[in-house]
Amino acid sequence: MRQPRKPQGKPPNPPAPWEVPGRRSGGETLSALPASNAPRPPIRRTRNLQLAGLDAFIKAVYPLIFVTTSEEGRFVARLREHYGQGRPIFQWTYTRGLMSLQDGRCVEPATIGDPLSALRHAERAPNSGMYIFCDLHPWLRDSTNAENKATIRMLRDFYHLVRSARERFKTVLLVSPVLTIPPELEKEVVVFDFPLPDREELRLLLDERLERGFRDTGDHPAIDPGHMDKLLEAATGLTLDEADNAFAAVLQGDGRLDTSDIHKILAQKQLIIRQSGVLDYYPADEELSEVGGLE
Repeated sequence: MRQPRKPQGKPPNPPAPWEVPGRRSGGETLSALPASNAPRPPIRRTRNLQLAGLDAFIKAVYPLIFVTTSEEGRFVARLREHYGQGRPIFQWTYTRGLMSLQDGRCVEPATIGDPLSALRHAERAPNSGMYIFCDLHPWLRDSTNAENKATIRMLRDFYHLVRSARERFKTVLLVSPVLTIPPELEKEVVVFDFPLPDREELRLLLDERLERGFRDTGDHPAIDPGHMDKLLEAATGLTLDEADNAFAAVLQGDGRLDTSDIHKILAQKQLIIRQSGVLDYYPADEELSEVGGLE
């Protein structure tokens, strides 16, 4: 007798715990959420797009790249995901010195608190590599200071060394929230603005936060898909840590994501903008005529 044919194709991924019928701790039954028909791009592709501009600089063998971001940890994580398998990556901080991100060891203790020693190590290293220097901007501000002057000169020397020997594929990444380029380096340094998290990355963060809460408490948060989209829109413009803190705060309330939580996210964004002292925040219901400086 002929056996029935098995269905072809990979079975669909199981839904997340909060997307299926279940019971909260109080016995309340949750209805299943309607599945969204909108396709989601893979998060790996989204993250790769965030580094597209930087990748162009690195492939063109730019020796000095200034990366402006307040999300040092997120940037380093993305860099390791994208390049970690292909070439050595090192990170310098004032307190830990020059460390290999492959094994976490300090490659030279003399580099602790001394960016010049770290730059010399990068210059003399026989192999290619990427060297991340975090918060080097204080050494780039005043070139009349002897130590700063030596640091700026060392960066220029590194630039010309790499440009004259392209087979030595080395890159120095100056990572800082403060864009500081002294006149001596204006022609040698290119700038890359690392983008804030997009909606897909924020959605992944919220999914992880919800799943973590489900594992810890067994509660299924009640979620309205429409409110989910509005919540992500409200969180757009926050750093990943700021968004995570905001999501954690709203989920500590009544266990639901609704309109009131959207206003909580917007209130936190307003506070962050005010703390920066650079911009003013105007809710969406403000009239354009109320914004100063516009005629």
